[in-house]
Amino acid sequence: MDFIDEKIEQYAFDHTSEESDLLRRLEEETYQKLEIPHMTTGRVEAQLLKLLARLVGAQRILEIGTFGGYSALSMAEALPEGGTLVTCEMDPVAITFARKYFSESPHGKKITLLEGPALESIKTLTGSFDMAFIDADKENYSNYYEAVLPLIRPGGIDRGG
Repeated sequence: MDFIDEKIEQYAFDHTSEESDLLRRLEEETYQKLEIPHMTTGRVEAQLLKLLARLVGAQRILEIGTFGGYSALSMAEALPEGGTLVTCEMDPVAITFARKYFSESPHGKKITLLEGPALESIKTLTGSFDMAFIDADKENYSNYYEAVLPLIRPGGIDRGG
């Protein structure tokens, strides 16, 4: 289902900063090895997430739905040293795939991947987050939103994918 005209999408892609070689490889391998690869966060959205993280001065980010790790690594690039990104994923294949790329990135050390159902993982979290990116099973979006909202600091960002 297309929501945006192809020419507009191409224009946005052409005028968005290029991703790192690691993210480019991650995206290529996602299309080769993961089911439903079109679900990966692409360059345009990832650069927007990175910008939002910088704009709010994010120190802690929560992501619901890791998939291949593209968005997690992109947002982690915006975090300062000592910043953290917690990401939740339950698919063992996606977890293994994402961890491979997290280990290859200098920003991977900022990422904690929680395995299992996100609604259960969220219950284990303490402290506040500056930003959340919800991009998991669509039928649970409202449940994720309600669970995450109390964890977002005043002035933070909660964004569904």
